Amino acid sequence: DKPGKAQEVIARADVHAQESKDLHVRLSLSITRARIHVAQGDPLDAGRDLAGVLAETEKVGFLDLRLDATLALGELQMRQGEQGRARALLAALEADATAHGFRLIAKKAANISSRRR
Repeated sequence: DKPGKAQEVIARADVHAQESKDLHVRLSLSITRARIHVAQGDPLDAGRDLAGVLAETEKVGFLDLRLDATLALGELQMRQGEQGRARALLAALEADATAHGFRLIAKKAANISSRRR
């Protein structure tokens, strides 16, 4: 509920992430940054961040982050009024997350998909 404060925290975390050699940490931070962009009404930056994360997770195989980034993309699409596209993405995500044992992500996908805007 405080995107300005969140942006400050992300800026500080970015400094540490750039120093980190841990790709998982950097990608996780990018997902959080995208969610902040969504909260601030900046869908272009959010979409850019998520596209980068999704491409990288496909390459390196971080399933947990791919699922989380897909969830964030579904949230972005819902906020942008793309309910049909978002619901299709979220339904596929729910099935994928369930099949891999990520029940919390599956539940979140179902909850987001069922919201009305």
